Amino acid sequence: MQNLVLILEKTSSLKLAMILGSILIALLLILIAIPKSKLRATVLQIVGWSFNLLALLSILYIANPLDLIPDFIPFLGQLDDLAALISAIFEGIIGISSVIIARRELREIQENEDRERLLP
Repeated sequence: MQNLVLILEKTSSLKLAMILGSILIALLLILIAIPKSKLRATVLQIVGWSFNLLALLSILYIANPLDLIPDFIPFLGQLDDLAALISAIFEGIIGISSVIIARRELREIQENEDRERLLP
Protein backbone atom coordinates (compact mmCIF):
# COMPACT_ATOMS: atom_id res chain seq x y z
CA MET A 1 0.00 0.00 0.00
CA GLN A 2 2.85 2.34 0.83
CA ASN A 3 4.42 1.72 -2.58
CA LEU A 4 1.18 2.73 -4.30
CA VAL A 5 1.07 5.97 -2.32
CA LEU A 6 4.67 6.75 -3.31
CA ILE A 7 3.94 6.07 -6.97
CA LEU A 8 0.86 8.31 -6.86
CA GLU A 9 2.81 11.10 -5.18
CA LYS A 10 5.54 10.99 -7.84
CA THR A 11 3.13 10.82 -10.74
CA SER A 12 1.85 14.10 -12.07
CA SER A 13 -1.88 14.69 -11.96
CA LEU A 14 -2.11 14.91 -15.76
CA LYS A 15 -0.39 11.57 -16.19
CA LEU A 16 -2.61 10.04 -13.53
CA ALA A 17 -5.71 11.42 -15.24
CA MET A 18 -4.56 9.96 -18.55
CA ILE A 19 -3.99 6.54 -16.97
CA LEU A 20 -7.39 6.54 -15.26
CA GLY A 21 -9.08 7.77 -18.45
CA SER A 22 -7.43 4.99 -20.43
CA ILE A 23 -8.61 2.41 -17.91
CA LEU A 24 -12.18 3.77 -18.07
CA ILE A 25 -12.17 3.74 -21.88
CA ALA A 26 -10.86 0.16 -21.88
CA LEU A 27 -13.60 -0.92 -19.44
CA LEU A 28 -16.25 0.81 -21.54
CA LEU A 29 -15.00 -0.93 -24.69
CA ILE A 30 -15.10 -4.28 -22.89
CA LEU A 31 -18.67 -3.63 -21.73
CA ILE A 32 -19.71 -2.57 -25.23
CA ALA A 33 -18.21 -5.75 -26.69
CA ILE A 34 -20.50 -7.95 -24.59
CA PRO A 35 -23.12 -9.27 -27.02
CA LYS A 36 -26.79 -8.71 -26.26
CA SER A 37 -26.14 -6.11 -23.57
CA LYS A 38 -28.30 -3.03 -23.08
CA LEU A 39 -25.21 -0.83 -22.93
CA ARG A 40 -24.06 -2.07 -26.34
CA ALA A 41 -27.47 -1.47 -27.87
CA THR A 42 -27.68 2.02 -26.36
CA VAL A 43 -24.21 2.96 -27.59
CA LEU A 44 -25.08 1.62 -31.05
CA GLN A 45 -28.18 3.79 -31.12
CA ILE A 46 -26.23 6.88 -30.07
CA VAL A 47 -23.54 6.19 -32.67
CA GLY A 48 -26.19 5.56 -35.31
CA TRP A 49 -28.00 8.81 -34.67
CA SER A 50 -24.65 10.64 -34.59
CA PHE A 51 -23.78 9.28 -38.03
CA ASN A 52 -27.23 10.22 -39.30
CA LEU A 53 -26.67 13.76 -38.01
CA LEU A 54 -23.30 13.88 -39.79
CA ALA A 55 -24.97 12.71 -42.99
CA LEU A 56 -27.56 15.47 -42.65
CA LEU A 57 -24.82 18.05 -42.08
CA SER A 58 -22.99 16.80 -45.17
CA ILE A 59 -26.15 17.15 -47.25
CA LEU A 60 -26.67 20.67 -45.87
CA TYR A 61 -23.08 21.49 -46.84
CA ILE A 62 -23.77 20.38 -50.40
CA ALA A 63 -26.95 22.48 -50.56
CA ASN A 64 -25.31 25.52 -48.97
CA PRO A 65 -24.06 28.09 -51.51
CA LEU A 66 -21.04 28.86 -49.31
CA ASP A 67 -18.40 26.17 -49.82
CA LEU A 68 -15.02 25.49 -48.32
CA ILE A 69 -13.66 25.58 -51.86
CA PRO A 70 -15.74 27.85 -54.14
CA ASP A 71 -17.42 26.15 -57.09
CA PHE A 72 -15.97 28.56 -59.66
CA ILE A 73 -12.52 26.97 -59.14
CA PRO A 74 -12.39 24.28 -61.83
CA PHE A 75 -12.47 20.68 -60.66
CA LEU A 76 -11.61 21.46 -57.00
CA GLY A 77 -14.87 23.32 -56.46
CA GLN A 78 -16.90 20.29 -57.45
CA LEU A 79 -14.52 17.85 -55.76
CA ASP A 80 -15.38 19.04 -52.25
CA ASP A 81 -19.10 18.68 -53.02
CA LEU A 82 -18.46 15.16 -54.32
CA ALA A 83 -16.49 14.29 -51.18
CA ALA A 84 -19.34 15.62 -49.01
CA LEU A 85 -21.86 13.56 -51.02
CA ILE A 86 -19.82 10.37 -50.70
CA SER A 87 -19.36 10.91 -46.96
CA ALA A 88 -23.09 11.59 -46.57
CA ILE A 89 -23.91 8.30 -48.28
CA PHE A 90 -21.50 6.28 -46.15
CA GLU A 91 -22.49 8.05 -42.93
CA GLY A 92 -26.15 7.44 -43.70
CA ILE A 93 -25.56 3.74 -44.36
CA ILE A 94 -23.54 3.32 -41.18
CA GLY A 95 -26.04 5.33 -39.13
CA ILE A 96 -29.14 3.51 -40.36
CA SER A 97 -27.57 0.06 -40.04
CA SER A 98 -26.34 0.65 -36.49
CA VAL A 99 -29.75 1.96 -35.41
CA ILE A 100 -31.41 -1.12 -36.92
CA ILE A 101 -28.94 -3.45 -35.20
CA ALA A 102 -29.43 -1.65 -31.88
CA ARG A 103 -33.22 -1.87 -32.10
CA ARG A 104 -33.04 -5.57 -32.95
CA GLU A 105 -30.72 -6.25 -30.01
CA LEU A 106 -32.93 -4.27 -27.62
CA ARG A 107 -35.99 -6.17 -28.86
CA GLU A 108 -34.21 -9.52 -28.33
CA ILE A 109 -33.09 -8.48 -24.85
CA GLN A 110 -36.64 -7.46 -23.96
CA GLU A 111 -38.05 -10.73 -25.32
CA ASN A 112 -35.51 -12.74 -23.30
CA GLU A 113 -36.37 -10.80 -20.14
CA ASP A 114 -40.10 -11.38 -20.75
CA ARG A 115 -39.52 -15.11 -21.27
CA GLU A 116 -37.47 -15.32 -18.05
CA ARG A 117 -40.26 -13.61 -16.09
CA LEU A 118 -42.85 -16.06 -17.39
CA LEU A 119 -40.78 -19.13 -16.53
CA PRO A 120 -41.27 -20.49 -13.01
